[in-house]
Amino acid sequence: CLIIRVNSQTCDGMSQYDQCSTNSACGCLYRADFDDIAICGFLGVTCSELVSCESLNNACDEPNHICIRHPRCHNLPVCYPLSMIDQQMCPPITKVTTTATTSIRTTTTTRIPQNCSDSNLITFDTITNEPSGEVPSDYIGLQWKNFYVMNVTAFPFYSTSGFYTARQSGYIAYNKNGSTMTISSNPPYVFNLYSLIASSGFQNRLKLIMIGKRSSKIWGSAMYPLYTHWPQLIELNYLNIDSITFSTTDPAEFAIDNLCISISPLTTTVEPTTAT
Repeated sequence: CLIIRVNSQTCDGMSQYDQCSTNSACGCLYRADFDDIAICGFLGVTCSELVSCESLNNACDEPNHICIRHPRCHNLPVCYPLSMIDQQMCPPITKVTTTATTSIRTTTTTRIPQNCSDSNLITFDTITNEPSGEVPSDYIGLQWKNFYVMNVTAFPFYSTSGFYTARQSGYIAYNKNGSTMTISSNPPYVFNLYSLIASSGFQNRLKLIMIGKRSSKIWGSAMYPLYTHWPQLIELNYLNIDSITFSTTDPAEFAIDNLCISISPLTTTVEPTTAT
């Protein structure tokens, strides 16, 4: 067994892609084998040059690489060159100790690219001018149950939560008190749910379960682990459904943003497919 030692630094208490070095091109990258350990790495590596880690054990076949999460490049963990996380590449920021100081997490937004037209993108930013509120039951012609919105920047005590992580613009949607959320339509209308961005509010590896139905028949189902420190792009591509539920294996809160969805009358019949 070959052990490779690298002069790298960890990102204690920082979010994915937060600046961690005097080199502004460096940011925090969370390791795939640990939920709460991130390393400071150079972000200028070309995405097409990164290969996926082994799915069973998050290992890298190529020497001198480490398995990290890099959602700007890939949904799955990728192997990253050790030379790109060395302190010579990313010198640490000098910390100055002072008295009577308060540490507040930097609210840097990690923007995740989505293939979604503006007309189909729901950002939850125009529902209310208040810091928080409930999504109206008839919002954009659909029925919403247990969907709440929050401008997380108005609540400093959430600054270390995963609510900041999912945020792509002003507001996020979340399941208040860990309740099951539902979106549904009335006949003859159905909707297509293409993708969304999600993160766990407080619990790492929170399992989010999504079940899409039409006429009470399961049209698609999926389960994704959610994390507090990096956003998860979930691509469902559920077509012609009339309801979808979002629930968790534990009654815990999670955040959603940039819901990509379209509504139309049912004109075609497609056989259901279940994805896991």
